[in-house]
Amino acid sequence: VWPESVFNLNDAWMQVDSSDHVPPDLEALDWTPAFMQELSTNWGFNFEYKVDRVLAAANGDSMAPRSKLESEQGKTHLLLGCDRFHVTEQSAERFNIALWVGPDSKVIDHYAKQHLVMFGEYIPGGDWFPMLYRPFGSSAILSGKKTLAIECKETVIAPSICFENTLPHLVRRQVLDVASQKRYPDILINITNDGWFRGSSILDHHLASAILAAVENRRPMLIAANTGMSAWIDGDGRLLAISKRLCADSILAEPTRDTRSGLWRSIGDLPAKLCALVSILIGIGGFLGSRKKSL
Repeated sequence: VWPESVFNLNDAWMQVDSSDHVPPDLEALDWTPAFMQELSTNWGFNFEYKVDRVLAAANGDSMAPRSKLESEQGKTHLLLGCDRFHVTEQSAERFNIALWVGPDSKVIDHYAKQHLVMFGEYIPGGDWFPMLYRPFGSSAILSGKKTLAIECKETVIAPSICFENTLPHLVRRQVLDVASQKRYPDILINITNDGWFRGSSILDHHLASAILAAVENRRPMLIAANTGMSAWIDGDGRLLAISKRLCADSILAEPTRDTRSGLWRSIGDLPAKLCALVSILIGIGGFLGSRKKSL
């Protein structure tokens, strides 16, 4: 599992629908079909080369050629944090994704981040005023529309990206979405790039939120965090392994299947809504009672 957005440096996982047609937004940047095709080829080569090397190293042979990987069909799968650059005939779309790669180096599926970070990944009003992005030399990242259920050797995995695991409603919805596709996920995996915060207390807050998400859904949570803290949390919220902040490190986690159903996952906001309703009724009763006395 590789942290958010760091697997392939600045080379995105690029997909081009039509190699002989440049969409208007890229044409305005003086892109040509030849340049777009060359960039797609170079990025694709760099991405495939790195995937091959990582898989070969994981299988114990750092120099294994692709032909050997394909013939041996090693056991290792990869969940990679990177960007997706999708060029259609109408526009160029950017996504922040978790990419699922099989033992043969082939891309199986991907999950695009749904809850984006304001100003870090989009600027409010940028859809109507694209010039807001020009001083930064960037464009908006688009929000994903679907939850991914990864099935690996009879284990179902639900990935999330960055601060998504700090949002109880989003994690619960993702778990229920996965359940509607196959079955409840066995493992929750969060990939994040916390290098923005330089080892500050935000990392502790992010970790605490992940522990709560694990307890709320009674599922182990694995975290791969650039600059820390990566962690292995079980369904009881116990921190079984954790990396240091701002240090190169890795964790070999061996999560076990937890078949319990978390209370939050089962009933959601119902207790809070009932409390709010009772409070409102008491408030209305008090207001009407005070008016009656004044009359």
